[in-house]
Amino acid sequence: MALDIDDMKVLNDRYGVPVGDRVLAAVASSLVDQARRFDIVARSEGDEFMVVVEDFDEPATLGKIARNLLEAVAQPFKIEEHDIYVTSSIGISVY
Repeated sequence: MALDIDDMKVLNDRYGVPVGDRVLAAVASSLVDQARRFDIVARSEGDEFMVVVEDFDEPATLGKIARNLLEAVAQPFKIEEHDIYVTSSIGISVY
């Protein structure tokens, strides 16, 4: 799965790059917390993350995992005095 934070440039412009970096770290932590035990979560570049899911029983399971990841990222992040909300987009590829 490829997950991208929407409008990261707007967030950086509004709050500054240091806050944006902390948001990325918080997003990464949320993704790791939400991922299953053997899934792999990695930041590929900028505001993009990859989640490798190796063991699933049917394609619908991937949709459920993707929804859980999107919901985890949609929670507000408390950075300094700001409650920051982000949205994200996700794509799924099966090999």
